[in-house]
Amino acid sequence: MAQDQTAAAVREFREALDGYRRAEIPYEVARTRAVLAQALLREGDRMGAVMELQAARGMFARLGASPDLRGSERLLEEMQSP
Repeated sequence: MAQDQTAAAVREFREALDGYRRAEIPYEVARTRAVLAQALLREGDRMGAVMELQAARGMFARLGASPDLRGSERLLEEMQSP
């Protein structure tokens, strides 16, 4: 994804995240955070990506969304390895 497209995607994911929060749809909040984390990583914002993914992981755990929880944990491990 080109840099301009990545920046646009980050903005759109943040807008979607705000909408899901207002609508109180926790699973969609978690999923959007996970996708936002991947876009932030592509943009070079590793710390922002880790923070979003950690938040998503916590929500997946509370929701009992095991496949998503495992996926977020796997991605966090990849991001934190040298």
